[in-house]
Amino acid sequence: PLQGTLSHQMKQFVIDGNKVILQREEVDQKVDECEFEENEVYSVDICFSTGEGKPRETGARTTVFKRALETSYMLKMKASRYVINEVNKRF
Repeated sequence: PLQGTLSHQMKQFVIDGNKVILQREEVDQKVDECEFEENEVYSVDICFSTGEGKPRETGARTTVFKRALETSYMLKMKASRYVINEVNKRF
């Protein structure tokens, strides 16, 4: 398993909840113990390495983004406002 990989409890509109599963224990990284309860949902990240299991920086950009629900977005373009309204209605 890759160092620093965490799996999180998921809730509606929240992809990284309070309960966390640590994939690989490290001295400097600890998480609280928790019990799985009925009807809880978790995302399980599976990452492996052929090397030492340590991530490294690359020039690639992140293409998955997380929206902050408490933030109100002031979008200028009509198409942008339409997309965010559709996302809010459907999801």
